[in-house]
Amino acid sequence: MRHDSATVITGSFDIMHLGHMRFIAKAKVADPSNVLFVIVLSDDAIRERKGQGRPFFKQAERAEFLTYLKDVDYVLPWPGKWQDLRKFLTEARPKLLVVNDSDEGIDNKREVMESIGGEVVVQKRVGNHSTSRIIEAIGDL
Repeated sequence: MRHDSATVITGSFDIMHLGHMRFIAKAKVADPSNVLFVIVLSDDAIRERKGQGRPFFKQAERAEFLTYLKDVDYVLPWPGKWQDLRKFLTEARPKLLVVNDSDEGIDNKREVMESIGGEVVVQKRVGNHSTSRIIEAIGDL
């Protein structure tokens, strides 16, 4: 069953910052009539990608934080790895998947979305906001 009224974004959302807020707001306006699903990656998936000491906040805390944002309609804490999301997207069949232009998996995500008749919307990353940079700056204090 196709969810023509769904937009999906995925991410770590560890130590929320202006870059996250802009990303979420732009995802919502990609199609304002859509419901916005935010998939929060697992602690293990983030640790695998970002290294030991990450994430700073546990998945449950990151997911709860997102529930307080007005643009977010649903939050889904993802138990597995990003690769497992391929099956979820194929079954859920959202209309849009919004990603940043710095996302290394854009081609893979576009392939998945095109296979189900959906679309990948690529947002240009604005600013130099990054959880990794925040952590570095705090460590330098």
